[in-house]
Amino acid sequence: MTVLWGDALEMLHCEDRGVVVGSQEYWYDYWLIDDGVLTQGAVNELRNKAMVLNADTVLLYAPKPFSKSVTFLAKVYLCHP
Repeated sequence: MTVLWGDALEMLHCEDRGVVVGSQEYWYDYWLIDDGVLTQGAVNELRNKAMVLNADTVLLYAPKPFSKSVTFLAKVYLCHP
């Protein structure tokens, strides 16, 4: 699974498989959890949702800022059939 930051124009040769949201949050103990752990959890959720859509590439948009969570919105594509 490829995870990219970039421009949708780079995906012109790929098949659009949809939009996914990945989020990781810890509202009760967020001050104990490193931002990197939250970010990795959100990206892992994107990967899992992309696999369900038979996608092999995730194109990330800018993360949504929250104080107790990390949320990503991404387009997923099938680029290598």
